[in-house]
Amino acid sequence: MVNDAIDYDAVIHRCMGKRELADRLIGKFLANLDDEVARIKRLLDEQDWTEATQAAHKVKGAAAALEAKQLRACLEQLEQDLRQGVSVDVGAVTTELDHTSRDYRHAAEAILRDESRTGQ
Repeated sequence: MVNDAIDYDAVIHRCMGKRELADRLIGKFLANLDDEVARIKRLLDEQDWTEATQAAHKVKGAAAALEAKQLRACLEQLEQDLRQGVSVDVGAVTTELDHTSRDYRHAAEAILRDESRTGQ
């Protein structure tokens, strides 16, 4: 199952075909996602660029591992801009973070609820 927010088939493949492992990892990521996004937004508001860069990097890595393509791209751009000292439009970034994390959450939760899905 592939959509713009998550490539579930790729997550299963990454987990060597173990759907239960993939579901557990996605669930763990979802459990922390809102707090992690809130932390990044707070750090941006506080203009703590160093900590915001590190937080974005951390969540980007988890998003990449769990095939959260849009969320990963958003965090990757943020991290790159912060590392390069590019002026960041905090309002626009937080709106995009909210949007991409919400889309990922909805897609992942729908997948986890779908009993008819097939693993590899």
